[in-house]
This record gives sequence, C-alpha cells and structure tokens, in this order.
Amino acid sequence: MRTQHNTEEKEKTSPETVTFRIEHDALIELREESKLKMESLNILINQILKFYIEWHRPSLKAGNIPFSKRILARIFDILNDEQIDKMAQDYVKYEFKEQMRMLKRKYTLQSFIEAFCDWCEASGFPYRYDKTNDADIYILRFDMGSKWSVFYGKHMQYILQDLEVEDSEIEVTNNTVIFKIQR
Repeated sequence: MRTQHNTEEKEKTSPETVTFRIEHDALIELREESKLKMESLNILINQILKFYIEWHRPSLKAGNIPFSKRILARIFDILNDEQIDKMAQDYVKYEFKEQMRMLKRKYTLQSFIEAFCDWCEASGFPYRYDKTNDADIYILRFDMGSKWSVFYGKHMQYILQDLEVEDSEIEVTNNTVIFKIQR
C-alpha cells in the first residue's frame, strides 16, 4: 500500500516539459522578478501556476475580491467594538466554512492554518511562524490600524472556538495579530 501511495504521489509531482509562448514584455518582467528573487525562471513560473490553481481561481469562486487595504481600514475605523465583534462572529458562523470548502479545503485546524498561510501570501501580509516546545505561534502584521486588528483577532478567536481548539491565546496590537496554539 505504501509503495502505491508513493507512486501516485510521484506521478502528481513529476514535472513535465511543455512549451508556452509568452509576450515579450511579460517575459522581461518575469526574468527581472526571477533575478530579484534569486530563483530560476522555471521555479518562478511554477510558483505562479501553483498560486493560480491553489489560491487565486478557488478564491474568486469563493467570492473573494482584491480590495484596497486603506479603504478597508477606513471602513473598520467607523465601526464600534460591538459591530466589529458581531461582524467577526457572523462571518465565522455564516460564511467561513463555505469559504473553506470553496477553497477546496476541509474545515480542520490543519487546513485552516494552511489556508491562513496561503491567504497571507496572496494578500501580501507579512507573517511569521515560530514553533516552540509546547506551542505554534503565528504573528501577522497588517498595518491597517487597530480596528482591523481587533476584527481579525476576533475572527481568529471565533474560528478557533468553532474548531474546538481549547488552549489558544490571541494578542492584538495596533497593526499586528499574534495567535498561539498550544500543542
């Protein structure tokens, strides 16, 4: 059974050679990005394709749209604490599970963490993951003001409650949300 699984996995990840025609200006941009990231053009294009298949296309199907950080921050600045809490609670209760399923994810802690990391990458939010002997710690920087951070902290709190994660901590600052999950 194990060798069959390994063979199936190898078939999924085995590279194939294919030829594409790419517009000259786009190719110049890709080559510049490749040099900037110090990775081959092949690796960069594979990352772009994987990002499109695993995040961008499912995200659009799930109803997500790119939106300005500044306008979101301004909208949240108008809301009071009760409205922010209600919005976070309702989003998790009525929409989040559906979003996860549209993103081709299960609704488990592991799949949520994977989707969270993918979302951070897609949104351009810098985050850090630290692993200690007893906990996993995620630090996410928004630079969108305290009300957005409060919303996202509440959002995380309700997700972890819904996933029945019993031992977690969430810390919110003006621009950062830190969540710690005990193992």
